[in-house]
Amino acid sequence: KNQPVSEEMLFTKLLIFHWLSMCAVLAALSQTGHEIVVIAPEVNLNVKASEYYTPETYPVPLTREELGASM
Repeated sequence: KNQPVSEEMLFTKLLIFHWLSMCAVLAALSQTGHEIVVIAPEVNLNVKASEYYTPETYPVPLTREELGASM
């Protein structure tokens, strides 16, 4: 019996060490032909442009300094 295959996946990024681990996963997925979009707050500290994914941002009521202080 065939298992259903997901065409879309959603991951959430909480801490920098999770993001660093996720970058390796995203690179591997990208190299197998997956199109990846990473969604992050526009004041994020970690998500930068990459050949492996397309970054998209959304507005938040925090400054970069406030975000950094909360981590």
